[in-house]
Amino acid sequence: MIFHDEEWRVISQALLLELELSVLYDFLRGLRRLSRGIWCTFLCDIVFWGCTAVLSFRLMHGYSNGLFRWYAVGAAFFAMWLYGKTVGRLIHQLSQALAGPAKNALTKLKRLVIIKADRKRTEADPE
Repeated sequence: MIFHDEEWRVISQALLLELELSVLYDFLRGLRRLSRGIWCTFLCDIVFWGCTAVLSFRLMHGYSNGLFRWYAVGAAFFAMWLYGKTVGRLIHQLSQALAGPAKNALTKLKRLVIIKADRKRTEADPE
């Protein structure tokens, strides 16, 4: 099978799209680590899968007139695997190292906000 310029363009765009989505996923995974709530997980999943669906549809529709191209899917999986073995692993280790200090900082900030709100409430309420 001989690839033409259009097929190589689709492959390169699929590779770039998957790299972008992998970076987005790592960012959202960091947010999920900071907030263990079910709503944060739900919103992060909605954002990720919404972006994935829209961007994949735009890729397939823009370059292939809506046709499903298996080589584009293969290129996306290859990019995902390559990202996971190289940059993704480093980002994952970095986010694990920063998760503890970030949680502590957010907890302290939350306590500070609660204390300030409590002070304002007691000052405004002259029993």
